[in-house]
Order: sequence, then C-alpha cells, then structure tokens
Amino acid sequence: MTDYQKPPKSLLRKVGRAIADFQMIREGDRILLGVSGGKDSLSLLQILFHLKGYAPVRFELGVITVDPQIEGFDPAPLKAYYDALGVSWHYAEQPIMEEAKQNMEGNSFCAYCARMKRGIMYSTCRREGYNVLALAQHLDDLAESLLMSLFHEGQLRTMKAHYLNDAGDIRIIRPLVYCRETQTGAFAVEAGLPVIPDNCPACFTAPTQRAYTKQLLAREERQNRHLFANMLHAMKIKHISIPTKVARPGMRIGEVMLECVEKDVPGIPYVNAEGKLSGRFSVRHLFLLCCIPEDVIHGAHLLGDDIEHLDFPHMRADELMEEAVDNYIFPDAIHLSANFQAIKALAIMEQYNTEYLFVTEEEEYQGVVTRMSIARAVVTKECCVE
Repeated sequence: MTDYQKPPKSLLRKVGRAIADFQMIREGDRILLGVSGGKDSLSLLQILFHLKGYAPVRFELGVITVDPQIEGFDPAPLKAYYDALGVSWHYAEQPIMEEAKQNMEGNSFCAYCARMKRGIMYSTCRREGYNVLALAQHLDDLAESLLMSLFHEGQLRTMKAHYLNDAGDIRIIRPLVYCRETQTGAFAVEAGLPVIPDNCPACFTAPTQRAYTKQLLAREERQNRHLFANMLHAMKIKHISIPTKVARPGMRIGEVMLECVEKDVPGIPYVNAEGKLSGRFSVRHLFLLCCIPEDVIHGAHLLGDDIEHLDFPHMRADELMEEAVDNYIFPDAIHLSANFQAIKALAIMEQYNTEYLFVTEEEEYQGVVTRMSIARAVVTKECCVE
C-alpha cells in the first residue's frame, strides 16, 4: 500500500461542491482535521491531502487524533501513517471513559466523549495556530441527527456544514456533508486505509439511539431510493445563512466593517459583555450617522454633480475606523429561528424594511440571512420560496 491514494472522482466532486457551496476553505487557511481512525476521517484526510496539491486556494493541513484511552482501542499506529504521508500531526491522550464515570451528566457517553474531544481539538487549534477545524461527518450522519432531534428533542436541527464557534476564533467545516457513508467505506477498502477497528468501542457495547436511527433510515431507503437526496434538500434551507463574527464591546469600527465587507453582508450582530445578542452594527446606519445630513437626504433629487460647496460633517475615514463600535450600535436586532423557511424570512424583511436578519438557534447566533443569500439559493436550486 502506498500512503497517498487518489480519491475517486465521485467523492472529490461532492466534497468540492460542498466546499464551494458553503465557502469552507479560504486562501491561507490552516486546517486541523480530526482523525479518529475510522473510515470517514481517514477518507477525508486523503481527500484534503489531494486538494491541498490541486485546489486553486492555498491552505495548510494538519491532523489531530485524540486517544480516549479505552481498552481495546489503540490509534497509536496512525502516527507512523501520518509520518509516511508527510502530514503534520498532533496526538492527545486523555482517559475520557474514566472521567465520564465521575463527571458525565445524563446517560450519553457518546455526547460526553464528543464534547471532551472537541475541547481538546479547540485547544490544539489555538495553541498551534489553526483557524479551521475539519470534521468528517457525512450525509448519513446529518440525516440521523435530524431524525434524532425530531424524535427525542422535538426540534428540526442537525449538524452544520460550516459555522463559527462561540468564541469566534475557529471555523468548523464538514466537507463530507454531500457524501454517503457507503462511498467513504468503499474508498477505505479499495485504498487499503489503516482503519482502526471499532474506533469508538463504547458505542458498540450496547445499541444506541443513533444505531437504531441508522437502521430505520436503511429500511426506508430500500423503499425510497431518493430518501437521502430529499433529506439533503430539506436540510439545506438551514444553511442559507452566512456565518460571521459578531461585534463585541471595544472592537474598532474598522474590524467590524472588514467583516461585513469580506462576508458581503449589510451588518452583523452586537453581543454585549454578558454574551447576549443585544443589537446590531449596520453599514448603512454608520454612513447615515457620519456622512449624510438628513436635509441632504430629503433634497437628494435636487443635488447636482458639484456638491463641494455644501457643508457636510467631515471625518477622515482612518479616524472613523479607529473608533469603538459601541457608539454605533442599534438595539433593534431582528432575528428568527434556524428552522425558518425562506418565504418567512423574505416576509419579515419586507415588514421591517431591512435587507438582512440574524439567525439564532437556542439563543445562539448562527449567521446572517440576506435577500441575496436567498436569491443565490433559489438560483442554485438549494431552496424554493413557494
């Protein structure tokens, strides 16, 4: 077996489309991929390793493996594999199972383990200078999470393809969101990837909600071959929103304006010192406050081409960019839940005469939805407004 195996075009096309649709990878990104040793994460490693050499944007790639120190599970052989592949790697060990017995709330070891691993991966990103964390969940995982949320929580929610963490310093991406588990499984076998058997052994000791849901979907798919395509269409509506940073107390206007420009959004939310969404920064209102007197607006149709003789309030752009954003925040931040339908978002925009809304889920900010982001989704057939 050679250590690099070119992924099949069927996988590359779907990953490439997901990366483009959700703007996952940007020039200069430093990406840390979480590798458990399973078929999915090892397949994604080969895919990102391939794209690193062929993609039009330049990015760095590293991997991290977290050893939960569970009997019968030893991911240590992956170290030699990473060396042979020539990829930077990080290896963390933590007795998660033993800690769970003392600290776990509820009855889900899987949820506790995932939280602990995520914390280790975040810490590694910050310590080693990675700004993007890549995870290997695929379409089957998203579909299972959607049904589990509906059945057990009474909500329609699933994993996100691309979002910003709560601290606002790490983007999380899932490049396999359009791929099926059968595809990563087939590639892992054909390429001879060094899959670690039973890479989450605690999940194999007893049936889980996810295992039951997987079986349910498999039965339904035998009757409806379009099942996962239909579920993907239903889930995409949640991803019309554009993930952005938030404005915080003390931030410079220049920082906030740059985020609006780079994400092509008219404004972003303002989060107060208590971490609550309490207002919004608007590019339009900044210009209104600093550049355009009200009487000039009312008489705009009378203005000629030469207006230098008018007495405009003057502030040099560089001085304005250094000001704190706090004095330019408006309290009327309009937001809607992450389960919104496009038609509802458009109706609210018309009602409040705004170009954008903030999307929240359980009071946590998820992103900005704009008329143009909805239009883009309609044109690309990711949603309809009927």
